[in-house]
Amino acid sequence: MTDKRWNLIQRIVAGLSLIAATAAVGSAPKSPAKQAASAPHHSASPTTHGKSNPPAKSGKHAGKKVFDPGAANRSKGPPPTWSIRPASGTRAHASDEEYTDADPPPWNARWGCAFTSGGAASLLASIGLSDDSLKAVLVGDGVEGDPGTGCVPYSLLTSEESGLLAIALVARDAHDSAPRLHVYTRERQHGPLTGKTDVWPPAAQFHFISLDPDDATWNTGDAEKLVAPDLTYLVVSLTRALVQPLDASVVAAADVHIITETDSDGPDAHLVSVELVDKASGRPLGQALWVDRTDLPGGFYAANGESYEPLFWVSPVNFTYVSRGIHATGPAAARAASVPNGAKKAKSRKRQLAQHIRHDALHIGIDYVAPIGTPVVAVADGNVLFAGPFSGYGNLIIIQHSGGYTTHYGHLSAYAPTLTVGSRVQRGQMLGKVGSTGLSTGPHLHFEIRHEGSYIDPLDLAQPYSLWSLRPADYGALARRILENTLAREPRS
Repeated sequence: MTDKRWNLIQRIVAGLSLIAATAAVGSAPKSPAKQAASAPHHSASPTTHGKSNPPAKSGKHAGKKVFDPGAANRSKGPPPTWSIRPASGTRAHASDEEYTDADPPPWNARWGCAFTSGGAASLLASIGLSDDSLKAVLVGDGVEGDPGTGCVPYSLLTSEESGLLAIALVARDAHDSAPRLHVYTRERQHGPLTGKTDVWPPAAQFHFISLDPDDATWNTGDAEKLVAPDLTYLVVSLTRALVQPLDASVVAAADVHIITETDSDGPDAHLVSVELVDKASGRPLGQALWVDRTDLPGGFYAANGESYEPLFWVSPVNFTYVSRGIHATGPAAARAASVPNGAKKAKSRKRQLAQHIRHDALHIGIDYVAPIGTPVVAVADGNVLFAGPFSGYGNLIIIQHSGGYTTHYGHLSAYAPTLTVGSRVQRGQMLGKVGSTGLSTGPHLHFEIRHEGSYIDPLDLAQPYSLWSLRPADYGALARRILENTLAREPRS
């Protein structure tokens, strides 16, 4: 990774951290009456009669009990499958078998309309693609052009290493006279293509929004009116990531196109894409597309396969600086570790911390220094697995994500008012507030990401963790999303 790209990532991460705090504060209900009506009978907020209890004290008064009316909604103990240390004590491997045949991005992405009314050969010729295995699959499925309009919408991904990675197209086939969606994926280099067919158009309803870049960046004007409040964090974050590398003059001559979808499961809109488009030519300057994955958390990716996910997974709080990371030992920890063995107050908090650091020399999380009370947000969608005091972590929240991933937020001073164990949380939703509970030397958030009992270093963005990297099995899903995004876009006037 070049120094220029790393500096860009750092600036975007800092921007997302600010967004996280802003979105968390802005998402609070404006009406106290409405908040009280929506809260459960036993609120999980450490407040009573509208007055906040002071943050948990450290030092000699740390053992005193503080009345907490929300205790009934939080965990009485740790989840049965979780321990204070990873079960394996090892870092999660990033280069396992699932990446052996993966083509690293960026890839070449192309989409458009192939005009043909013939069979597979003329269809591929119109697309400008020469692939004998794809031709054989298309012939076997009876895929052909549309004799009516002659247009076959398509999107494809290619790489220099493997050639065709995936292609999605809407065309007729031998089984049905109506157009259907066909997706073909090559999951291994130079391997066979696997196909999947689905109905078209999809059941989801797509909605298009066009915004000025400034409005989308700061959630002002039309953005505040047209974008659902629970999508604001995502729209603002992705817009900033898209405009960051570009000159101001280029951004000023562009529009931000947003596509959301709703389905039969509920009325809530889901963000499909955020795209920066040149006004004059209609040429896309950057895209962030949502890709669903059945066995892993979904995420936002560019059309060329590059991931926006690392920026979200390392932005749980608007922090001042990172005091400690994986394997690192900060100044405070070094001072605590220097306490002599013969200290008179053997049971002092500082002494206990020194013993803890000597025993657990490997620091498996990231310490984000921030003032007490700074909002802490969820880095991704998930379910609350644990919420309560636990050992040296103090007040701790654990979020369970799909694919065996968990995120951990420690040393909190307070919990979000409606937080309950088992509840569903969304990316950007406030979980609690920064504190200095447990074995903490000062106000900060201790943040961890674990996978199946092993820890990962979220600041090591060069690692192709499956958490935020597309695998060969995901290529088809990205090609499909590119095609859906193209066809769902509002026609230009």
